[in-house]
Amino acid sequence: MPINAKNRTPYKKREFELYVLWNMLPSGYRGLPAEILEQHGHDDPLLKELEGIKTQTQFAQRFGIKDLGTLTDWNRKIDWEAARNRYLGQIVMRYKEYTVQVLEALRMKAIGKKSGASSSAKLWLQFVEGWDPRGPRKIVAVCPNCGAISNSEISKSDLKKNEWQPIPKRKRRLYLIGGYAKAGKSYIREKIEEHHKLIPLTREAILAGLRSVLVGEDPKTFKQIVFEAHLKPFDMISQGKVEGDLLAPIVIKDETKDDLSLISVETDGVRGTVNQTFFMSKAGVATANIKVLATTPTSEDVRFESGDQGEDYFAWKASLGLIKYYDHHRMGPDLLLEGVAITPENISDLELKNFEIRPIFIGYSSPSHAQARIDYAKKVKEKSYVYRDILTRGEEAVRRDVERETTETIPLNKLLRSRAEKLGYRYFDLLEEVDPNFEKRADEAVKFILQGE
Repeated sequence: MPINAKNRTPYKKREFELYVLWNMLPSGYRGLPAEILEQHGHDDPLLKELEGIKTQTQFAQRFGIKDLGTLTDWNRKIDWEAARNRYLGQIVMRYKEYTVQVLEALRMKAIGKKSGASSSAKLWLQFVEGWDPRGPRKIVAVCPNCGAISNSEISKSDLKKNEWQPIPKRKRRLYLIGGYAKAGKSYIREKIEEHHKLIPLTREAILAGLRSVLVGEDPKTFKQIVFEAHLKPFDMISQGKVEGDLLAPIVIKDETKDDLSLISVETDGVRGTVNQTFFMSKAGVATANIKVLATTPTSEDVRFESGDQGEDYFAWKASLGLIKYYDHHRMGPDLLLEGVAITPENISDLELKNFEIRPIFIGYSSPSHAQARIDYAKKVKEKSYVYRDILTRGEEAVRRDVERETTETIPLNKLLRSRAEKLGYRYFDLLEEVDPNFEKRADEAVKFILQGE
């Protein structure tokens, strides 16, 4: 028979793997028309092709297997238990995205808006999410190499050896908090941090952010990168040459952590790093045009030019590099970014594989925000730069500046709300005339972005 006697590998390895997968498919789907399969959510072209095959003879004809005895031989060779575990593991991972819909249907049944069996939802949660109604949930793990799943306890040593990886209880989250200066973004960020174990940014992630400013997501390795930045309103030119780690795509390290770990980043800090690296530490770069010449080892020149952009643009470019770096792994920490550089338009352009994006925008519409800032500064004292400014210049001088800034920002907040809601993002007015309770509105924003935890 056509089997390699030395290593017992089928001579048609791809066809053998497809035959195993075809055998694992529910018999009720076999032979159904493509349009019926699509109604059941089966949109994978390969699966639809396999599901269109009803018998072993049809399978042999479709894949050019002339000797039906080959399939008989394959039937003896297949490890059916391992095949079932592998298929179940793939099904579990694929079906997890539908759990939200199952829970919504259960909610609708509970409030009398929809009929249905709650026992079905219970069965779904037990099978797909590993929920154990009798007690604590055991570790459910997946083999990264073969796709098999385990419903039993996996030893920590096996987890460390990467022989198994725990299936996350939920998709990783990317929390994004946008809004103008002094709107309350830091307050909300700190509230979210209380729900997680904080871990620091890695060096590799920072490098990925800096490289993104210069060459975006270009995967090439360069032997040299030189740049020239035209700075306004300073009417200066900043030039530099990049060497070392930034010349090559950053190596993605395994960032696997427990479910509640969080990396929290302020885009103000990102902006400072970018300014220090490329703009001679100048803050308030109103306009900067970076021109980049990158040369490959084969002497091919690749040019990049940003056009005239503000410093928020470059802070977002670097932040985007951070996001893309951490998005490489299905498992790992959640990520939080907060700052002015986060705009509705920037978020709408994000295309990520492993993060669930959780954005909110905040602002205020009441002039009383100025007094609220003064009161808060007196409450936290040295933690607030406003309080330190009061000690230096006096409360009345600081109050005038804060009131002017508040008056100028209210129209911008109104416009931000319109931009956010136009793209489907939630905006929270943390201080409005009809309800000037900042902490109440801020807690509502935190609850919204953390929904499900």
